[in-house]
Amino acid sequence: MALKDVLKTPPASTTGYRSRIEVWRDGLDDADRKAFDAAVRNPQWTGAALARVVKAEGLNIGESAMRDYRAKVSAT
Repeated sequence: MALKDVLKTPPASTTGYRSRIEVWRDGLDDADRKAFDAAVRNPQWTGAALARVVKAEGLNIGESAMRDYRAKVSAT
């Protein structure tokens, strides 16, 4: 199918899509999850700093992914 034909239809819905950060967060124990949630809401923690900490814990994400996650959390 040609690109022009594909772009005529709207993209698939991402409703219900869970980010890698959300999946990773769900695997944390309660104390770590609470600490992570508090850091996400704390403006002293920059997106880059949070991304570095999470990356050190095994989840390879960048600052933009953390920024998007923060925006999603802030909206709820």
